[in-house]
Amino acid sequence: MSEKTNQQIIDEYLKKVEMKLPIWLKDDKEQVKDIIEELENHIWDKATELAKGEDPNTWHIREAIDQMGTPKDISREYKRRGTPKFYITEELWPFYIRSVLVVSSIIAVINFIVMGFQIPDKGWQAVGQAFSGIWSGIFTAAIIITIIAVALSMEGLSAYT
Repeated sequence: MSEKTNQQIIDEYLKKVEMKLPIWLKDDKEQVKDIIEELENHIWDKATELAKGEDPNTWHIREAIDQMGTPKDISREYKRRGTPKFYITEELWPFYIRSVLVVSSIIAVINFIVMGFQIPDKGWQAVGQAFSGIWSGIFTAAIIITIIAVALSMEGLSAYT
């Protein structure tokens, strides 16, 4: 079995870092590319420094990577860069609002459908029950979605990575 080249070692490390980056950051392909290039340059610079100006060998590359930290350590720094907006990051805010609106719409439609089937039996009481169901359903859904959004904001949306 042949030993991996220095570039393969670096590429594997950078791939692991990229996988750990927050989702909101992964959506910006150009920014991810810049981050990966910056990290690669830093590894090469550090390895060259460790090699005292000579061509770095595998040990120098591995040592430079060890000094940078684990992919999780690096991604943690980028998670902190999310822009706070209340308790939900600005990057997650549009998804949060869209989720609340979609789920609220679904709850309202379901309640109106159920109301349509109940009107012949219950009359106006069915309308009151439908609106009561809409408000309690939306309130409960909004609380659950908010808790999830806050948790994802605190984790930098890396729960799925």
